[in-house]
Amino acid sequence: MTWIISDLMNQQEKHGVNFDFKHAMNAISKQLRSEKYTRPYSHRHKETKRLPGFNDKTYSEIKELVAQGLISDVLSKYSAETLKLHHFDYLLA
Repeated sequence: MTWIISDLMNQQEKHGVNFDFKHAMNAISKQLRSEKYTRPYSHRHKETKRLPGFNDKTYSEIKELVAQGLISDVLSKYSAETLKLHHFDYLLA
């Protein structure tokens, strides 16, 4: 779901006031139905560009530990900077 939102935001930034939300959602919907929409290139490219050092493997490991409820393990294994970089800074609060 976050990939879809991110992709829509990227398109809106690119097109500005000429952005057609309905057309963009229909295009994504068609791709989802045909199972061609997995992880948009624009999302990956933007995250890598904006967050140097972002690592898909680290993100997956943290996400799995959080899903298992092992928050203390996440906090002891990863630095605050790494958690912020991978969008898990809410765990630091």
